[in-house]
Amino acid sequence: MQVEGPRSLVYKNLRLGYALDAAKVLAELNDTSGFQLASQIALEGKLDAHRNTAAWVLIELARLNKDALEAKGIFPEIVLLDILEKEGNSLIINNIMVYAQSQMNIDTGNKILEKISQSQRFSPELRQKAEQGIKKLKKRIEKENKLKENEVAEST
Repeated sequence: MQVEGPRSLVYKNLRLGYALDAAKVLAELNDTSGFQLASQIALEGKLDAHRNTAAWVLIELARLNKDALEAKGIFPEIVLLDILEKEGNSLIINNIMVYAQSQMNIDTGNKILEKISQSQRFSPELRQKAEQGIKKLKKRIEKENKLKENEVAEST
């Protein structure tokens, strides 16, 4: 690949890819500073690879404490729900759905899975997978509630 100079489209796309990769690493380290870039590219990016990486940043941020994020004015859940409305790449949608089941906080994951399961925009297979994900989340909630009950019982 030949990069002709700082103004070339190839060069700009490379730099944007590097910036998104940095935002992803920061999000993995609980740093929210890449939120604005990821949000913009996830919704308006021209390249599938950039939108996919931006979605990963938002997925990482959505696993963090929701109250702490809201206190900073950071709402990855809203952007992820917007992505479901606009995104045409099924890989990106599938990535969001898979991680909604396990990595995100339960409330956010449930909202995402419900939106997919109820939308006629998605294939019946994808909607069915989302329904299965909702069931998995319910089991996860039950498991967490039992652990909390056991902790309370042990402390008394």
